[in-house]
Amino acid sequence: MPIERTLGLSLDYGSDSFVVSASIKLDGTPKREILRETSSVYNTFGFLSPVLLHAKIILQAVCRKSVGWDDQLDQTTIDEWQHWAVSLSKLRPLSVSRCFNPELPKARGVGLHLFADASESACGAIAYLKFDNPDGVKVSFVMAKARVAPIKYVSIPRLELCAALLAARLASVIKLELRLKIDQATFSSDSITVLRWINSPDYRFHVYVGNRIGEILKLSESSQWRYVPKTQNPADDVSRGVASTEFSIEQRFITGPSFLYQSPQNWPAFPDVK
Repeated sequence: MPIERTLGLSLDYGSDSFVVSASIKLDGTPKREILRETSSVYNTFGFLSPVLLHAKIILQAVCRKSVGWDDQLDQTTIDEWQHWAVSLSKLRPLSVSRCFNPELPKARGVGLHLFADASESACGAIAYLKFDNPDGVKVSFVMAKARVAPIKYVSIPRLELCAALLAARLASVIKLELRLKIDQATFSSDSITVLRWINSPDYRFHVYVGNRIGEILKLSESSQWRYVPKTQNPADDVSRGVASTEFSIEQRFITGPSFLYQSPQNWPAFPDVK
C-alpha cells in the first residue's frame, strides 16, 4: 500500500507506522534561512529531537551575535551548519509503529514513564508507555520534548530542574490527550539534587527553584520520582544530541531503557550519597 502524508507525517498504511525522515535546503546561510530550515522539519512528537538539537544550538549561537537576519555569517558557523545539514540528508528513514500496543485489551497494566535530563546546552524529557502483556512487556515511545538552554547562564542543577518540570508538563498533556487508562505515572531523573528538592517539602527554596518545585508537585507526587543513572537515562540523548548517521530505530531513545522490560525490583535505586 502507498505511503501517504497526513498532518505533516508520512504514514505507511501497509505496516501502520509513521515513516520519519528529514531534509533541508543549503541555499545561502543567513540567520533567516537557518531559522526557516530548522523550523521546516516537522517534529511534533519529537521523533527527531536528538538529531535536531545541534541545529538549534547553532541557531542560538548565531542569535548571541549582533547579526542581521539577512547578513552573511562567519565561515566557521557556515561550515558547522553545512556539515550538520549534509549529515541530516544521510539520516535513514525511521519506521515508528502508530499503534502503541496491538494487545491492549489483554494488557494487565499500563504505566507511563517519563525521563528528564539536562546538559549545559539543553534540557529534555521523553515519555514511554509500558504495557504488561501476557506474553511479556511492551514499551512504546510516546513523545519527546527538548529545550535549548537560555542564553543567559543557568546552573546545571537548575537546568535539571527545568527538565523535571518539562517531564511533569509532558505527562499532564499525555494524560489529557490519550484515551487510555494509565494505572501509574513514574518520573526518573539522574539529578540527585533535583530529587532531593522534590522530596524536601520543608526546605525554603529561592524563588526560581520554589516556583518550579511547586508546579512539579501540582502535576505529580514526590513518591512518583525515581533515580536513574545517566548511563541508563534515555533523556540524555535529547539533552546532548545524537549524530544523524548514528540515529536509528534500535536506539534506546525509541525503544526505551532496558530496565523497563524488567520487574520494578530490578530498576535502579537511589544511590547512597551523603
